[in-house]
Amino acid sequence: MKVYIGIVVFVMIMTGLYTYYHGKGRVSPVASPSASVNVSVTPLQTSSVGNSVGSNAPEFRLQSYTGVSTGIADFRGVEGIVLYFWNVTCSTCTNDLSTLVQLQGQHQNGFLPMAINRADPSDSAREFSDRAGSTSRFPHLLDPNDSVYSLYGGSGMPYYVFIDKNGIIQAIENGAVSQEIIEQDLQKIL
Repeated sequence: MKVYIGIVVFVMIMTGLYTYYHGKGRVSPVASPSASVNVSVTPLQTSSVGNSVGSNAPEFRLQSYTGVSTGIADFRGVEGIVLYFWNVTCSTCTNDLSTLVQLQGQHQNGFLPMAINRADPSDSAREFSDRAGSTSRFPHLLDPNDSVYSLYGGSGMPYYVFIDKNGIIQAIENGAVSQEIIEQDLQKIL
């Protein structure tokens, strides 16, 4: 999608430049040489959706363990969202899921974790999150092809994305991080 938008913007700019430079010195048969034309240029608004801090968080839809299609748009108005990408082979993920449960309890109306499992079978993922005590506390989604993980620029495990109430990415953490780091990033979205 970014590539497509980039191509469209490039073609529009090149067309404008071509028209401007190749039309110089020519007088339109409709306009007289003394006629003045007011032109206002409004910059083309490009999407600021991306996967880096300061970008609008990309929308997505994934299935939950129970087959319900869910995305971040379903939770507009929540103070902040933490996307947490994980899988069952991640050695720190059980502790991280438990930490998110604990922090969510401390910030009752503050933020919503969304645990996004990368490519594990639903039964395995659910068993893992049940052990962590997180299954019933917040949405658990399945990303079987890593499509959302890739959309958000994931490059390690676990992978956190902190999104504020306006849908802006405020922090990203790649790999195992301390509870202190998670709390610091939470302050950016609360």
